[in-house]
Amino acid sequence: MKSQTHLIKKPEIPKTLYGPSHLTAHFFLFQNVAKFHIIKPMKRLFKYIVPVILVAIIVGIAYKAGFIDLRRYPVATGPKQVVLNCTYHGQKLTINENLYQSVDEYYASDPRKMRLDYKSFVSSNSKDLTIKDLTQKIKVKGTELGLSSDQTMDLATCFVQNIPYDTEKAKIVLSQNPGDKLTRVTQREYYDRFPYETLYENKGICTDKSYLEAAILKEMGYGASILTFNTEKHMAVGVQTPKGYTSFNTDYSYVETTSPGYKVGQLPSIDKNTGGAKKAELDKVSGSQGNELIPQFPESDFSPPSEIIKISDGKEYQRIIEITNDINRLKSLVAEINSANTGIAAYKTELKNAEGQAQSARDELSQAESKVNNAKNIYKSDSTEGNYASYTAAYDEYQSVYKNTRSVINGYNSKVNQYNSAIGQLNGLIDEYNKLIKSD
Repeated sequence: MKSQTHLIKKPEIPKTLYGPSHLTAHFFLFQNVAKFHIIKPMKRLFKYIVPVILVAIIVGIAYKAGFIDLRRYPVATGPKQVVLNCTYHGQKLTINENLYQSVDEYYASDPRKMRLDYKSFVSSNSKDLTIKDLTQKIKVKGTELGLSSDQTMDLATCFVQNIPYDTEKAKIVLSQNPGDKLTRVTQREYYDRFPYETLYENKGICTDKSYLEAAILKEMGYGASILTFNTEKHMAVGVQTPKGYTSFNTDYSYVETTSPGYKVGQLPSIDKNTGGAKKAELDKVSGSQGNELIPQFPESDFSPPSEIIKISDGKEYQRIIEITNDINRLKSLVAEINSANTGIAAYKTELKNAEGQAQSARDELSQAESKVNNAKNIYKSDSTEGNYASYTAAYDEYQSVYKNTRSVINGYNSKVNQYNSAIGQLNGLIDEYNKLIKSD
């Protein structure tokens, strides 16, 4: 059989693989792979992950700037008892506060301190009931003493005023020394303190004590504000009072917290070295001899507040009317006492001169009396007309001296009565003055 030979054809190579369009095919293949394995995951990444990162960055910045607080309120550890003092209505009063180091450190590390937002310093964590409890203790004291609502507010102010002034902190805060300025912004103990910190440390400067006072007034239901004074480098509290009785033509009356004795509406004189208010109490007058004049009622040259930061709406402090009337009366009494003292000093001079004249008159009368007795004895021993005439002349002279002496002594007694009357009036003024300055 004859074999047949078949030509074997080479298989054709598809043009799609090795032809001119093979690059396009690879591109579309890569595009599909990139689309499903790279681009879509990246889109999901930018859609979900990147916003989370941005939010985290923003939150971190806001936390450091003090706009948000991510911390948890701590468990109370490290107990410490602080005793607050006040002398009111002549009674020495105390309140015991149980505080904790962990809570103090919580406030000490509060990021809001970097903002210097005055209003935020008056606030407390919602879980911290310290101000609420302290205010309630003060109210209980007020009830025990039979105080009105406004007097109880004065009692609260008394407790705050008697918290020791932090002179060392004030020295750093007020200093213009570059080293002190660096210390002030880098060390926490020189930052403004929240009310809890001021209670825990049991000391503070004008800012610290003002935040505490404002927090208590708010808790008591009063309209309150923070008042700043750039010229005096000072801070105080304002309590809402009736129109016509406010300070600086605002809605509030001034409340000083750095020194005991200041009443609502009474402006202080600031010690430039310490930044605190100088002694408030007027000295009690103990004498009535007219030797020294009482200093004029202290007046303040305080400038109007640079800023008024409203803390709370609430009731008005009505007792400012009584206090204003008392202060006006005190000013009148100072003038009246000084005038009476001046008058008494003049009376004393006149009385001294009259006493000398009376003594001279008594000496002259004594001499005239001796002369009469001597003439009388001579006449008795030798009853001549000449001795009788001498006796009669001596007697007539005695009568004249006696009449003059009586007039001089009556004048002296009249001045004594006038002096005693002036002393009585002065003592009455002094009693009223001492009663007013002693009143709380």
